[in-house]
Amino acid sequence: MEAAKAAGAALLAVGIGLVLFTFYCAYNAFLEATQLKLLVTGAANPWEAFTAVLGPLVKSCIMVMFLGVMGWAGVTLTSRGAQLFRMPLPKAPARAPPRPLPSAPAPPPSAPPTAYPGVESA
Repeated sequence: MEAAKAAGAALLAVGIGLVLFTFYCAYNAFLEATQLKLLVTGAANPWEAFTAVLGPLVKSCIMVMFLGVMGWAGVTLTSRGAQLFRMPLPKAPARAPPRPLPSAPAPPPSAPPTAYPGVESA
């Protein structure tokens, strides 16, 4: 059962590492976020503004989904690792009680008495 505990500890470490890496990536993405400046003028075409904003929005959505999947995988690995690590050791199989040793063979049944003492037969 030591192999299961070792596998549980390894999964736990990998899962926690993946969750920490996810938070690190999210923090770096937050620090490097670009700010969009929309110049709205009376002559600006709304479709041009929409097209200019669509690229960064799609990039941000893809990054959020990627971080979500990474976080989900890290939490799942951590959960499975904790389950394996806490798994109870199997109990030793119950031993059957020992069989009694055979005793001396029983004597053969005796013939029934023909007459009982003190009783007269007819």
